[in-house]
Amino acid sequence: MTQTNLNGLCRSLFLVAGFALAAGAVSAQGPTSPTVPLTAIASEDGTTIRLQGADRDLQIALCDGTAVADIRPAGRPSGLGVAIDRDQDGCRPASPLAELDDLTVVPQFPLLESAAHDLVLAYGDSAQRVISVERTFSLGPAPRVMAVWPDAEIVPANILRFYLKFDQPMARGSVAEHVHLETADGEVLTDVFLNLGVELWSPDQTRVTLMLDPGRIKRGVGPNTALGAPLDVGETYKLVVDRAMRDAQGRPLTVDYSHTFLAASAERRAVDPANWRIETPAIETREPVRVSFDRVVDRPNVLRYLAVVGSEGSRVEGHAEMIDQTWMFSPVDAWPSDPVALHVSARTEDAAGNTLCFAFDVEAETGSRCEENIALELNLSPSP
Repeated sequence: MTQTNLNGLCRSLFLVAGFALAAGAVSAQGPTSPTVPLTAIASEDGTTIRLQGADRDLQIALCDGTAVADIRPAGRPSGLGVAIDRDQDGCRPASPLAELDDLTVVPQFPLLESAAHDLVLAYGDSAQRVISVERTFSLGPAPRVMAVWPDAEIVPANILRFYLKFDQPMARGSVAEHVHLETADGEVLTDVFLNLGVELWSPDQTRVTLMLDPGRIKRGVGPNTALGAPLDVGETYKLVVDRAMRDAQGRPLTVDYSHTFLAASAERRAVDPANWRIETPAIETREPVRVSFDRVVDRPNVLRYLAVVGSEGSRVEGHAEMIDQTWMFSPVDAWPSDPVALHVSARTEDAAGNTLCFAFDVEAETGSRCEENIALELNLSPSP
């Protein structure tokens, strides 16, 4: 194998997801492991691993979904695998590497801090070599909770969702352990969040959706009848994220985070844009359109489903943001003299899950749906 091919192979090694390699000088373990010395050395920022040594029997490949080079948490029987370039059939057979100098593995996320892992190397004779390592160097500042949505101090008692926003990717699998609701007296509420068996993270793992159990919110269904509503009108609650929650690199928050709110009267009306206050700017300016809502809305939903469209129905390019309960849209180019409109999707929701077409929290037998979007003409002022 030429040095060029080896370098290309080195650059193609990536973790499929989640766990990363560990760092430091290493030694081989296991009765079937060959004895050729190998070391795995992490970069200081924890983003790459250099596997060094010489072993003409070592094979690294991914074929038919089976990784013969693997990464796994220490002491566990299986891991996440290492992917490399494949051929047209979706499979690249194992090939021997006579020289491993500067073979580089790139994790999807930087290495876990102070966490032991095993690097598993496979050989042509089906033998395995396990290299155990532990990283101990720091990876920088601890993660933090940037925001909770809705961030209002008063929300409807039938609120359907909260969102937590973090400043960096977080580890999966521990939300139920580290996030909870408690009363003003500090009593932790149980069975208030919907247990789907999977956490609702954004693709970049910086935002998680906390859905309260809709069966307890929706009147007239079994969980509501048996357990009652999750929140009581007039009571104060606290959403708590404890300091032990970790990011994708294994670092804890170090400080607890909490948001206190009052549960007000339930909101059981469909969303009605006629109740919104819309402020329009002047033509030939880049000032924002402002839409102030009559209730607490679902922020990520509104940012997704509200848009400004031009005379031909295409979206106007620009930037939308939410401040408190006001949606603002600033165009990239100055507002034109042609007509523009606010496009409101039928999927637009408030914090209680009510949409344009129906109220979520209604008696089970009276619910109805529709799929009609609406467009509200924006009357821009003359240019100054």
